[in-house]
Amino acid sequence: MKLHNKLEQKRYNKQREIKREYLLSLIASAKNHLHTVGNGFEESTNEDLTEYFIYERRAAEIKYRHLLKMYINEKFESAPLLVKTPVQSDTELINEA
Repeated sequence: MKLHNKLEQKRYNKQREIKREYLLSLIASAKNHLHTVGNGFEESTNEDLTEYFIYERRAAEIKYRHLLKMYINEKFESAPLLVKTPVQSDTELINEA
């Protein structure tokens, strides 16, 4: 019986690690996208593009925060890869998560 439980625990730990790594990759991707959109906003000279980047940045911030909340709710560890946005600090992102 103990061997069965050990195997189940090993399987559970492996699945948890895979999920953690997947979430980390999604968070890193969202962080990169947030930086890209922020750079686009800063460099934009066209009024229509500026408006686009405003909405895109807001959507990217929401996605990033959502992924951080998922990570924290899984209780892997504290929030990883925090990024400061022109709108929010790291502390604000953690408090919202």
